[in-house]
Amino acid sequence: GTPSWEHVQFLLERLRDRHAGGASSLDGDSEPQALRQLRSERQAAQREAEARDSELGEAQKQARAMQRQCEQLKFRISLERKARSTERVHMAEHGENLAGELRRSEERLREAEDE
Repeated sequence: GTPSWEHVQFLLERLRDRHAGGASSLDGDSEPQALRQLRSERQAAQREAEARDSELGEAQKQARAMQRQCEQLKFRISLERKARSTERVHMAEHGENLAGELRRSEERLREAEDE
């Protein structure tokens, strides 16, 4: 699936809102707890971002592998098409040679009958 950055963005907005709006209204006792909360949320957002980056890296790795496989398959298909085309040419030439031999044999047969 596609990684969703909405949760990370939501957490960052909450951090920004708390830091901007709440810093002036905090009293002395709640400030350390608020800072711990902010730090905890920032770390959670960081872990989420790292997890998403890891997922993205894995998805890119898979995409490159699939692209390589696709290129290999395209190459094999082109080789097979060329081989079939070459075989058709050889078969057509062989058919023409057989038709020529048949005509010559028929001519010899007619000549033998006429004698």
